Amino acid sequence: MLTILSMKDLDHCTASIVSSSIGETINKYSLDPAKCQYWLTDNTAYMSGSKGGAVIEFNKLYSANVIWILCGLHVLHIASVTFENITFGKINSPSGFSLHPHPFNILNLAYHLHCEYNESNKDNSLNMKMKTINELYMTLMNYNLKRYQKPISNRWLYQLIIARQYLDNKDSYLHFSE
Repeated sequence: MLTILSMKDLDHCTASIVSSSIGETINKYSLDPAKCQYWLTDNTAYMSGSKGGAVIEFNKLYSANVIWILCGLHVLHIASVTFENITFGKINSPSGFSLHPHPFNILNLAYHLHCEYNESNKDNSLNMKMKTINELYMTLMNYNLKRYQKPISNRWLYQLIIARQYLDNKDSYLHFSE
């Protein structure tokens, strides 16, 4: 059985802080630490260290025998973000632009140029709305431009969706700019 008893926003994530925090929650609800059998976590060192990770610390503090299970999705996410940061450079803001050449920037620009204009944005140039942009594409090129997925730099699925949308629309952009 999986139960979430509480969630805490920790200022720092170290093995001792995480294991103590979990121990405090177990004590608060008068639970037996020995019945805490498995931890499903990411593969960060403070969680998984074989000599001093949070699971090892918890087992020592509470005479428990917790088995650590790493989450494959977290491992893939850490690997993909590391690859992206090494290959293209790290973007400082998950939703903002960067001056560093990065594929995310073109996806973010495509989103902002085509979908960011809405009825509540009164400060946009020429009072341009997304509906007007779509009508321009339809009138000038007989092309139905669909709404983009908003890119978020640390969410690869969102980036892949908008990259596919961008590539699907690339010819229409080139035609529109002629």
